[in-house]
Amino acid sequence: MRASRRAVIVASAVLAGAVAASGVLLVLDLRSQGTPTATALPTPSASQLVSPPPLGTTPLPLPVPSPTATVAIPLPDISSTITATAPLAVYPSWTTPGQLIARNYQGTVVGTFSMNPDFMGYYGYLVSPDGSKVLLGNGMLMGIDGFQLGDIPTAEIPSPVWGDDSNLLCGIDGSGDLLEVTKAGAVVSSTPLGTSNAVVAGCSPDADRAVVLTAGPGGGPLISALVIQLSTGTVLAAHATTNAGVASHDCQLFASDGAKGVTIRNVATWAVVGQVDRTAEGMGGTATAAAYAFSWDENLLVLQAGGATPPFTAFVVSLANGATLFQSGAVGDLGEINQLGSSEARVIPLLGTSEFLLSEHTGAYLLGSDGQISALPG
Repeated sequence: MRASRRAVIVASAVLAGAVAASGVLLVLDLRSQGTPTATALPTPSASQLVSPPPLGTTPLPLPVPSPTATVAIPLPDISSTITATAPLAVYPSWTTPGQLIARNYQGTVVGTFSMNPDFMGYYGYLVSPDGSKVLLGNGMLMGIDGFQLGDIPTAEIPSPVWGDDSNLLCGIDGSGDLLEVTKAGAVVSSTPLGTSNAVVAGCSPDADRAVVLTAGPGGGPLISALVIQLSTGTVLAAHATTNAGVASHDCQLFASDGAKGVTIRNVATWAVVGQVDRTAEGMGGTATAAAYAFSWDENLLVLQAGGATPPFTAFVVSLANGATLFQSGAVGDLGEINQLGSSEARVIPLLGTSEFLLSEHTGAYLLGSDGQISALPG
């Protein structure tokens, strides 16, 4: 019943715990290990557990929920000019509130998805990894073509995470159960966790597993990382940890933020397979980067160290030789790229590759696996 695809890794990454000082975003090549030095990160509390950005970080206009749809239907407050098929890279417009822009993997704009700005959803929105669907904050699940596909019970699972198959979602309900749900809102599997003080760090229907971080009673510090088989509800592994982090899309790797920077672990065994640390000086002092997202093929890791406001700095670092492949700021003819840590910006892993699409205030860019960046037209 389940596809056994292993194209390799994360579009639904988990935003790691907050760090101080001016913003820094890093992309690290995991094809070989590096051993840079580290600056200690603070131990996150349960209040710092955030599914990366659980339903988008920019609230968008949403219509009132309707009953679960059995067929795709258009909605008057949502419009789309997108007819291209997935995979697509979808990100918010910097100039038009409520509008998402879609590009194909060649970088061409293929249309827009728009929502009425008079309607606001509490949780904003969440785009599927392949760009084919948009989950709105009120639970309405829309196709990127503007047709409603179903309803997700976000009142019961307020912070769902897209599965890597772009069809199923994972979330934790108020009873402390990990739920796997379809695009129509039907529960496929349920796993009792014993606590609702938890967050989904990774959801992989393709690999039949999820990674869940749990915290102590009353929202205390993190205490464990659970690896769960979705089809059976079996806890495959439980690892003691006080560190937040991010899982790869297939839940095979976990990037853990800790006192020595970011530690890359095998999810099943918890064995260390790599360690990285990058810092940057800012107005508030030294900022240490925390894990943000893996590339889909598991060769790159995005890290972010951020203050509250831009400017931010981005790096692409190769662990093969420690070289910085890309650094944002003044980038030749491309001008200033300094907003990649802001809530409106997006770093989107392209399925099956080491590449990312970057969206920020100066435009959209394709970041290659070699660290080369190209401005995209339109």
